[in-house]
Amino acid sequence: MQLKPLVLALLATTLAQPVQAGIASSYELTRLGPTGTDYTNSSTGEQYSYVNSLNDAGQVAGHSTRYNGSTDNGQSAWLYNGTTTQNIGLTGTGYTGHTDSELYQYSTVSFLNAAGQAAGTSKSSSNDGMFTGGQSA
Repeated sequence: MQLKPLVLALLATTLAQPVQAGIASSYELTRLGPTGTDYTNSSTGEQYSYVNSLNDAGQVAGHSTRYNGSTDNGQSAWLYNGTTTQNIGLTGTGYTGHTDSELYQYSTVSFLNAAGQAAGTSKSSSNDGMFTGGQSA
């Protein structure tokens, strides 16, 4: 993969900056979103999670791409509470269908308030996996 010159210039400039006294020079990364086989592309091993909203309490809401092998199989909404990630959204009978013999689910979260309450949508599908055009919030 080739990086564009502007990205390389910004990276080089950032790395060349001296570390100031009193500023932490180490960080801890936290993986967000579900990471099981339903969320992993079997051909590439890639996983895609996106942050849609966060609050001052350290809670994060987003969605992750679902896979059936290497085929995109919808997305799941999730909420990270500072310790664990929990799938949220409507994924019951009215919100799943069969697409190529596998369950197809599509939920997303678009808002997270200070109390950790999330709002979003789940698209409904018919038994054959085709979206009916309806959504629930």
